[in-house]
This record gives sequence, C-alpha cells and structure tokens, in this order.
Amino acid sequence: MKRHSTIITLIAIVLFNLTGCGAIVQDSFDIVEESFDKALERTIYKSADKSFEWELVPNAIQHPLSDWKNEIKRVRNITLDDAKAIAASDDRVDYFFFIEPGKTGLIGKGGKETFWPGDAVFFSGEPDYVGTSGRSNIYKKHYLP
Repeated sequence: MKRHSTIITLIAIVLFNLTGCGAIVQDSFDIVEESFDKALERTIYKSADKSFEWELVPNAIQHPLSDWKNEIKRVRNITLDDAKAIAASDDRVDYFFFIEPGKTGLIGKGGKETFWPGDAVFFSGEPDYVGTSGRSNIYKKHYLP
C-alpha cells in the first residue's frame, strides 16, 4: 500500500508540474551534492551555552517524500533575517529551509503542500533534501567548539 501511495504522489507531482499550475522541484529528486562545510556567513550566534554559525546548503528543500516528523514549525511571509532570528532563538531548531523572494512556489510535505516565497519551515535533526533549481536554500546550524 505504501508503494502505491508513493507512486500516486509522484504522478501527482509530475502532473502538477506539467500542467503549469505551479512550479515544483525541477531537478525531480536529484540530491544536491553540496557540502555542509560551506559557511554562508561568519556571523557567530550565541544560543544557551553554544555558539554557532549558519551553513548553507544551496538550492535545496526538505525532501517532499521524507518523514517530516522532525518539523518544529513553519512561518509564512517573512524575510531570511527573520527566519534566522527565529531559528537562533529556538534551541530545538537545527536547520530550516527558506523560499527565496521573487521565486515560484515549491511542493513540500508528501507532495500535498505548496510553499511560497517568504515561507520558512524549521526542523530538528539532519536535513533530508532535494535540489530546487535556485528557489530555496537550507540553512543549518554549525556549532562551534
């Protein structure tokens, strides 16, 4: 049964993309092979007893078909700086994705939800991601010694 629902979800995603009803993860489910070691910026944040900086996983979003049980919250219509502030103030957040302004929407969770520019979704744990052709990025906390 699970295999059938996955196939149906994939068909729905393809049809959604082909009909022009909105944009989707154009690279299908190709993994972005970027390193977590690339730091986006050198701003160091303090969080409880830990310091961290942001690591960028460019052109990535949480995989629509992965387990989203590690989602903490989502916030719509914010700036990247707002999203970073939200994540920095919540020790439960390990990473988030942010849909870039001026881009088209992306399909998320189970292929049933659409995220739009200015949307951010916050997670704990490690990201399970796919490529997005420049429409969103994942920002991961990199803890410093």
